[in-house]
Amino acid sequence: MRPTGIRAPRSARNASEKGEPFGTEATDYAFRRCMQRDVEFEVDSVDKSGGFIGCLYINKENFALALVKEGLATVHAYSAEGLSWARQLNETEAEAKKARLNIWSDYDEESENAEVAADASDTGALKTEYLDVIISDVRIKPAFGFSVQILNTEGIASLEKLMRDFSIHHQSPIAAPQGFVPKGGELVSAKFSDGAWYRAKIRRLSPVKKEAEVTFIDYGNQDTVAYSNIRPLDPRFRSLPGQAHEARLSFVKLVGPESEYHQEAIDRFRDLCEGRKLVANIDHKEGSLLHLRLIDPENPAATSDPFACINADLLADGVALIDRKGCKYLPSYPQVVKRLQGSVLTAKRDRLGIFEFGDVEEDE
Repeated sequence: MRPTGIRAPRSARNASEKGEPFGTEATDYAFRRCMQRDVEFEVDSVDKSGGFIGCLYINKENFALALVKEGLATVHAYSAEGLSWARQLNETEAEAKKARLNIWSDYDEESENAEVAADASDTGALKTEYLDVIISDVRIKPAFGFSVQILNTEGIASLEKLMRDFSIHHQSPIAAPQGFVPKGGELVSAKFSDGAWYRAKIRRLSPVKKEAEVTFIDYGNQDTVAYSNIRPLDPRFRSLPGQAHEARLSFVKLVGPESEYHQEAIDRFRDLCEGRKLVANIDHKEGSLLHLRLIDPENPAATSDPFACINADLLADGVALIDRKGCKYLPSYPQVVKRLQGSVLTAKRDRLGIFEFGDVEEDE
C-alpha cells in the first residue's frame, strides 16, 4: 500500500544500489511506527500494478501526516490536491521546513520565496479574450503540437488575397536562379505534396540529399522538400507575417508515446479539433508559443458552463493529464483547475483511457 498525498525518499534495496537522501531514515521510521502494529487503512484507488493507494492510520493518526511532520516525506501536489486534509498536509510540511527537519535540513526560506515571486511575475492569469481559430495543422513528431490560424483578422483577409496572387504567380513554371541554394532560416517558396506552392521557412538542410525540412508559415505544417521544388520568395510576398501560430493545450497534456493510449489520445484530439473552427482563449504565452483553452462552439455545454472546454473533455476521456510541470500558471486559474479535476475524477470513475485498470499518478 502507498500513502496518498506524499512522496517519501527511496532507500537502497541492496548493497549495490544508492538510496535517496534520508531514504534510510524514512524506512527506519516506518518500521518503528508500523511493523507488527494494528492499523486501519482506507483505499482510495489502485495503481496499475494492483497496489493500493490510500490512507494508513496508526492509533487514529494519519501516517502520511506523521512522515511529513518528521521531515521524512514531501507533499505530492498531484495526489494531495483533491484530499479533504490537503490544507493540513501543506501546513504540516511548512512546519517541518521551518524547523529544518531531515529533508529540510538545508532549507532556505528566502530563496524559495524569491523563486515563487519570480514565477508569479511570469505566470499570472491573462485577461480573457476569446478568439475564433482554426486548427490548421496537427503534428506528432518530434513531439505532439499543433498550429492555429486566428480568424476574422486583417492578417487572414490579407492572406486570402496573397494566396490568390501567389497561385497566379506560380501558374507559369518559374526556374530557380542559377546557382541558387536555400539557406537555413530563409523564407522561400516551396512546393507542398498537394502540388501547390506556399510560403515556407527553411528549418534544416541536407546538402547531400539536396533537400530541406521546411515549415509552411501560414499553416504550420512541415515537410521535407527537394531543392528542385524550392524557389526564392518574391519580395512582394514577404511583408505579411506568417499566419500560423504554434500552440499547445493550456493546463493539460496528452499522454505521451510511452503510453499504450498515446495513439488514442492523438486520434481523439484530431476528432475534436483538426480542421475545425473553434473558439480559443490564450491562457499563457511562452515566447511565441500560445497556451490555448479550446472551446467547441457547437457543444451545448459551452453555453451554460463557462469552463467547458476541449481540454477538460480530453481529461474526461482519460487521454490527457493535468500538466503541473509544464503549466506553472495553474494556481492563477483556481476555478478552471477545479473544473479540470472534476474531469479527471470522471475518467477515473468510468475507468476510461489510462484509468482503465486503476489509478495513474505522475511522480513529480
